[in-house]
Amino acid sequence: MEKERFSFCIGKRQEEDYLEETARALEKRTEMLSRSKCPGMWKVTDAASRYAGKHPQKPRRRTRGWVFLAAGLLFILTALIPPERIWIMFWAGVISAVWGIAVLCAKTDAQSRMGRQFRDAAQTLLRNTAQKEGESVELLFDAGGMTMKADDDAQQVAYSAFECAVETEHLYLICADQRALVLAKSEMTDGTPQEFSAFLAGKTALYPA
Repeated sequence: MEKERFSFCIGKRQEEDYLEETARALEKRTEMLSRSKCPGMWKVTDAASRYAGKHPQKPRRRTRGWVFLAAGLLFILTALIPPERIWIMFWAGVISAVWGIAVLCAKTDAQSRMGRQFRDAAQTLLRNTAQKEGESVELLFDAGGMTMKADDDAQQVAYSAFECAVETEHLYLICADQRALVLAKSEMTDGTPQEFSAFLAGKTALYPA
C-alpha cells in the first residue's frame, strides 16, 4: 500500500544553501508553463535544439569569433606598414575585430542576464518565506490536500489548486493557490523523498530540474 501522509517542518534556513536550486526550479516552472501555453513554439524550439545537439553551435560560434578577432588584428598590424590603400586595410581590420568581440560576448551576456533574473526571483521568494529564530511552519500532505500550520493558525490547500511541483536534488518547489513554497528534503519529518515524489506525481504535474 502506498504511503499517503507526509510532513515537513520548516524552520530558520541559510538562504545561500537553497538559492541556486530554487533559481533552477523557478526557471523550470517558467519553461513548463510556457510549453503548456505555446506548444507550437516549443515544438520548433525543441527541433532546433536537437539539430544544435548534432551540430554544436557554441564551439563554431566561438571559433568564428576568434577568427574575426585574429583577422582584425592582422589587418590592423598590416596597416602599420605603408602599403597602398592603407586606410582600406585599417578599417577592414577595425570592423573584423569589433565583429569578433561582439560574437564572443553576445551569447554569454544574454545567458548571464537570464540567470540573474531567476536568481533574484529565488532570493525574493526565500526571503519572503523565511522563518525567524525559534519559529517554524509545519506542512502536512495527505489524501485531502496540503495543510499549513503556524502557531494556532491552520490553512488547507486542495490539490486541485496546485499548479505544479518541481524537484531538484535537495528540495521541492510547490506552486499552489498562486503561491510558491520551497520545501527542503532535509526538513521532511514523515516519509522519504522517493515516496513523496511518487505521491506528488499522482496529485499534480511534477517536473525534475
